[in-house]
Amino acid sequence: MAFEVFDDTAFSYFLLTLLVMILTPWTLGKLCSAFGICSDDDEEEVREVQSVNGYMAPKRNNTPEDEDKPKLFRCSNIIFGLLWICLILIIIKLPGSGESFQTFHPFNILEIEVGASDREIKKAYRKLSLKFHPDKNPGDEAAAKQFILVSKAYRTLTDPQTKKNWEEYGNPDGYQGTSVTIGLPEFMINKDNHFGVLAVYFVLMIIVPPILVWMWWKNAKEMGPEGIMHKTIYIYFWLVKENWSINFLNKFTSVYACSAEFAEELDKIILPRNSVAWKELHTALNRTGKKIDLPPAKKDRTILHSTRAQCGSWLLLAHLLRIPIPQQFQKQLDMMLKSSDKLIPALLGTTWRYPGKTPFTGPAFSVIKFQQLLVQAMWAHDPVFNQLPHDCAEDIRKKGKKIFDWEKFFNQTPEKKKKIFEDYSDAQVEDIENACMEIPHVDMNHECGVEGETEIFTDDWVTVDVKLFRKGHFDEEEKEKRGDDKEENKHNEEDGGEEEDDESDREEEAISSLNFVGSVDDQKKKKRKKRQVLAPFFPQIKYERWYIILSTPKSDKKMVVEDLRKVDLDDITECKLRFKAPSERGNYTYKISAMCDSYIGCDIEREFKVSVKKDKERKTEDDIKKEKEEREKEEVEEMRRLEEDYPAQWYYCYYSSFSEMVINLFVFGLLCVFIFNFLHSRGYWQDYVQPVVDFSYNTTCKYVYDLEPVMNPPEKEDEDIDEDPTLTDKDEAKEEAELDEEKEKDEL
Repeated sequence: MAFEVFDDTAFSYFLLTLLVMILTPWTLGKLCSAFGICSDDDEEEVREVQSVNGYMAPKRNNTPEDEDKPKLFRCSNIIFGLLWICLILIIIKLPGSGESFQTFHPFNILEIEVGASDREIKKAYRKLSLKFHPDKNPGDEAAAKQFILVSKAYRTLTDPQTKKNWEEYGNPDGYQGTSVTIGLPEFMINKDNHFGVLAVYFVLMIIVPPILVWMWWKNAKEMGPEGIMHKTIYIYFWLVKENWSINFLNKFTSVYACSAEFAEELDKIILPRNSVAWKELHTALNRTGKKIDLPPAKKDRTILHSTRAQCGSWLLLAHLLRIPIPQQFQKQLDMMLKSSDKLIPALLGTTWRYPGKTPFTGPAFSVIKFQQLLVQAMWAHDPVFNQLPHDCAEDIRKKGKKIFDWEKFFNQTPEKKKKIFEDYSDAQVEDIENACMEIPHVDMNHECGVEGETEIFTDDWVTVDVKLFRKGHFDEEEKEKRGDDKEENKHNEEDGGEEEDDESDREEEAISSLNFVGSVDDQKKKKRKKRQVLAPFFPQIKYERWYIILSTPKSDKKMVVEDLRKVDLDDITECKLRFKAPSERGNYTYKISAMCDSYIGCDIEREFKVSVKKDKERKTEDDIKKEKEEREKEEVEEMRRLEEDYPAQWYYCYYSSFSEMVINLFVFGLLCVFIFNFLHSRGYWQDYVQPVVDFSYNTTCKYVYDLEPVMNPPEKEDEDIDEDPTLTDKDEAKEEAELDEEKEKDEL
C-alpha cells in the first residue's frame, strides 16, 4: 500500500493559481490606467468645457455618476483589495523554506546518518519507540503518527526486500506508479463537518441557482435590451400622438414623468405628502404666466393625469423655467434629469422605429428639442441667447437689431459686439466669449447614390453619405483640395493632347471616391472623441451628441422619417443613411436634419433632390425562368455538338478520352470490390455465387486446360521434406507406400 499524507497544500496551490490568473491582468490594467501607458487606440478622448461664470444655477456636484463616490472606496476597488489580501494570506500559509512536502526517508526519521550499521539502527529505534509510544503519550495524535513512522522506518532498514524497494523506488512498498489526488481542503472529508459541508452544497447547488434564474428572468421580463423597462416603452408608445409638437411641452413633461423608472422615487414625495411645499411650487409656476395644464375631471383622467405624473411634471416645468424648488424634491429632479440620456432616445425611438405608427417628423423633432430644453433649462421658444451667462439675451435683442439666431450673432463685427456689451465688465465679456466658443457652429455635406450604379432606379436602396463638421475645421481642408484641383486643371489645359485621357481618369477617380458604402475600419482607426456640454443647470456632466435624420415628404405638409443615426461630434464625423427609392419614377425631395441634443438653435437642415428612373431592364421572375430554360437548352445543344465533332472510339471502350476510360474502370473496380465484400460478409457469395463459379470452372476446364493446380493448389505440409537427388524409383515407391500407411493409421 502506498504511503500518503493528506494536507491542504494542494487546495492552497489551486486557490493561489486561480487568484493569480484573476489579479495579474486586473493589476496590469490598473497600473496602465494610473500611469497612462498602454492606452487603447479606441479609448475615448474627452474635451472638457471651459469654466464660465455668470449663471444663476443651483449648486450641484456636476460629476458623472461613477465619480460620486471616492475612487478608493468603489466596489471594484474593495473587491480588488480583498483578493490581494487573500493572495497574501495563502502565500504566507504555504510551506516555506523550512517546510516542504513530507517524504519517507527512514534514516531521517530515525535521526541517524545514511549508511549506519545495524546496531546503530536498533539503538535509534529503541530510543524513539520509547519516546513516541502511545502508552507514554495518551491522546497525542502527532506522537502516534510519529511512532508509526519510526516502526516503518525500522522495518525498512532491517528487512532486505523493503530496503531494496526503498533504495530503488523511494518507497518501502515498491513501485507505486502515478497517484492522483483531489485539491480539496482537509476539513471537507472530516466526519465532524459532514453536515455543514452537505448543507453548503445543498444551498449552492439546489437553492442558489433557482434564485439566480428567477432574478434574471424577472429582470429580463421587466427590462428591455437597452436597459429600459418594457412598461416605459409601452407608455411612450401609446401616449405620444402623431400631432404633438414642442408647443405641447406640458404633455411631454407628463409623459416623461410617467416613466416606470421614476415610480419608486416619486412615490416618496407625491401628494398628499409635502402638501405645503407642492402648493408653494404650484403657485410659483402660475406666477410665471406660462400655460400650466391642470388635471381634468376624474372621469377623464388617464395615467398621464395621475398624481405621480403631475408632481413629476411640475418638477420638470420648474426646472425649465429656472424656478428654485424645495430642497426635499431636488434628489428626485436630479434623478429624472440624469436619466434623460437613456430615456429620451427610447422616447424618440417610439416615434419612428416601431410598427403601428406613421413615423412623422413632428413628434421626432419635438422629442429632440425637449431634450435640448431639459439640458439648458429653457422654455419652448425662448431666445437662444438665454444659454449665455449674465442674462445678456435681453440686451442682444434690444441693441442688436434682427439678431435672432447664432448665425447672425457670429457674423457680427467686433465693433457691433462691443456696442452690445458696452455695459458689461471685462470679466463678464470674457465669460460670454467663452460660452460662445462652446456653442457648436456646424455645417454639413452629403452625397447620395447606389453602390455600383451611376443612376437611381425604382425600388433601389440609396445610400446617403453625410459629413457633419464644425466650421473652421473642415473649411481649410476644402480650400486645400480646391487649390490642388485648380493646379491640376491648369496642368491639364497645358497638355492639350492628353485631355481626353485625363478626363476619363478623373471620372474613374470621382466614381471611386464616392465610397457610398465605405469601410468602417477607417472610423475605428480614428480615436474617438467627445465634448463636454456647457450646461450649468444640468445635474451631471453631459456630452454632446447629434441626431442626423433623413426625412421624405409623405404629403404636401407632413414629412416621414426614413432613417436616423446618433453620432458623437468632435470636429468631423461621418455617417451613412439609407432609404428605398420610390416604386414610381419622378423627382423627389428629401431633407437631412442635424440636431444637437444639448444646445438650442444649432440645428441645420439640407434638402436634396433625387431623380428616380424606371428600370426597364430590371428582370422579373418570368424573365429569370426564361433565361434559365434557354441556358439549359444551349448546354444540351453544346453537348450534342461536341459528341458529333468528337465521336467516341472503340479502343477507348467508347469513352470520349483515355483518362475518362481509366477513371470509369477504376470506379467500376471499386464498385466490384464493395459488392464482393458485401456478398461475402452476408454469406450470399458462398451460398449462391460460388456454386455457379465452380460449375462454370468444371465445365470449361475440360475444353481449355487443366486449371486444377491454379484454382486448388496442394496444401503444404508442416515439415518440408528435402528431396534427395540420389533416390531411385524403388525408393520413391517405398516412401509413397509408407506415406499411405501413415494416412491409413491416421484415419483409423
